[in-house]
Amino acid sequence: RVVLSGRLPAGVGAGGRRSSRRRQRGGVFMSGDTTRRDFVLSSSGALLGLGAGLALPAQKADAMWSSFVGPRKYGEEESIFDTKIGSYLPPRPLQLFERRLRNLPRAVIVGETHTNPLHHRAELEVIESLHQLEPDRPLVIGMEHFYRQHQPYLNAFISRKINLVKLHELTQWDSTFGYEFAMWSPILQYCQDNAVPILGLNVPYPVVHAVSQYGIEQLPVEVQARLPEMDLRNERHLERFKLNLGLSDDNTGVGNHGFNSSSPAFHRYYQAATLWDEYMAESASKFLSRPENSSSRIVVLAGAAHVAGRDGIPDRISRRIGESCFTILPQGVQWENHNPKITVPPRRDFADWVWYTRREIDLV
Repeated sequence: RVVLSGRLPAGVGAGGRRSSRRRQRGGVFMSGDTTRRDFVLSSSGALLGLGAGLALPAQKADAMWSSFVGPRKYGEEESIFDTKIGSYLPPRPLQLFERRLRNLPRAVIVGETHTNPLHHRAELEVIESLHQLEPDRPLVIGMEHFYRQHQPYLNAFISRKINLVKLHELTQWDSTFGYEFAMWSPILQYCQDNAVPILGLNVPYPVVHAVSQYGIEQLPVEVQARLPEMDLRNERHLERFKLNLGLSDDNTGVGNHGFNSSSPAFHRYYQAATLWDEYMAESASKFLSRPENSSSRIVVLAGAAHVAGRDGIPDRISRRIGESCFTILPQGVQWENHNPKITVPPRRDFADWVWYTRREIDLV
């Protein structure tokens, strides 16, 4: 059995430097040098399909934001494909939302490539547009990037008791998420400046890591009791997971990581991937289900693999609250004559809007 502390890992601490020694972080023993980003980009993280895209050098992050977070330039290669009407639309979420605001679901979910600054600019535009169009409607931003247990720090940040630097320190961003903090700083600063609450959605990474290594069945019973209801029988979700691993449909082939879909290792990793989706969906659903939040809107920001195909976070929110979700999926692609180089347009079951941008490699 995996060894955890006697309570659900809090995943938060007083900050401080990471140690290269093996230590206990958030209640689970793990390598002191292992971060969620490491997991995402390593063999086990690749299983979850979360590390897509070319990572940019850290020193370029601030320069990237200063170049791309401002108003979109005329003629810039960017376009939204609306899968309901099957047409390309200009990347103007303010005008597009205004037309459909009456029928827009309460949950709007955006799936990012973590390392593409254009995706974070799109996310900020979605937030700004909805906030401007509905000034009297409570708006909350749910973020994969923070644990549910980070909520006191997020509340302190929005109420201006701490600043971005302190938020980064208290949430131990470098060890709990690990991607370049500057990529999300404009979104966080907008939320503080406009008193838009931020909701931490994610499960502490050590729990996911423990599940991927040992399986849910081997977690202490007190931890299992605090995990969300999990649907491990969603065929579309399972098939997409197999595809990410390079596994064949007949369950006989060996995928990119040396095992097939009938192996115990596959079962553990699929449990870990599903736990990520279910925990974040439960966090958002709990917020939306409270009577005092019946008129609130939530914008969820999460990795693309949690949103694509709707069977990650979106359908799991819908299962809990009985309402549909509106999904937006930024995608970095090649461009040709100012048009996205797409062979087959995406279907409705992929996302509501596919927001085409340039790839990260094209920005360097």
